[in-house]
Amino acid sequence: MITEDMEQIFIQLGQIKLWTLYPPQTPPKGIEVTEIRHEDEKGKDNTIAPEELDAWLADERPEGNPATTVVFRAVWVQLDLKTSQHYIRTPDLRKITTAFGLALAHDFFTSSFAGVFALPPQTTPSGIRCPFSFSYHPKLALLWSHLPAEGLTRAVFLGAPPQIKSLRGLAGTNWGPLSRHPMFPAFLVAFLLGLEADATLNAIKPGVREVEVRTRHHCFANRYENPAVGEGADLSARMSGSATKLAAAARKMAVLDGLCDFMETQIGRASCRERV
Repeated sequence: MITEDMEQIFIQLGQIKLWTLYPPQTPPKGIEVTEIRHEDEKGKDNTIAPEELDAWLADERPEGNPATTVVFRAVWVQLDLKTSQHYIRTPDLRKITTAFGLALAHDFFTSSFAGVFALPPQTTPSGIRCPFSFSYHPKLALLWSHLPAEGLTRAVFLGAPPQIKSLRGLAGTNWGPLSRHPMFPAFLVAFLLGLEADATLNAIKPGVREVEVRTRHHCFANRYENPAVGEGADLSARMSGSATKLAAAARKMAVLDGLCDFMETQIGRASCRERV
């Protein structure tokens, strides 16, 4: 009963669209995917045609060959931030999210600008399946589910091309047993957010230090340069730009902190069965 009530709450929240995605004007010819099978050490990329999607979705647990059983499967969906288009056909995306147990997560994630959620667990013939949703508007979203009985994690990553490229590279790295963990998709996103925040701060530091030296607004004895004369407007504009970037980095780090806390909470549980 509690699960059904929670599901209704997520359905209602999913009606609030804080960001909207549209189907592509020119449908892509293929669907970008990555999967890790039991025998694999790292993720393998592939591109499947839309007409091959049904067969690909069904090819997870080949009979008589446990070594080829899928333990992690991801679909990569690029977003156009200018037009708000997702580069996958809407029927294909719906078919994937339904097969992955992410139909509710797909309807819900656009109701949140930033945050991570554990959605109500689902009962399947193979046992309890646990769906999750993460949003970081407008550049990144993650929908994923885990089926403990089969040790199978499925994920749909939606993001701007640079984020998708970086995440695919991370997924193709040999993470060992970590790639079998239910929080593996969230870990990849957290890793990326940390890298991006660090890159932003490192890019800001040289400019800020230069302005500090010219204005003498610093406490470092080994920095000295003639004071800026007649350059106040230029230096102020540069600092304003740095402040904007710092604000974006602070938001990203806050989202990262929340995601790490969420993963820690989930890792502390033996399985999602405890939430049923």
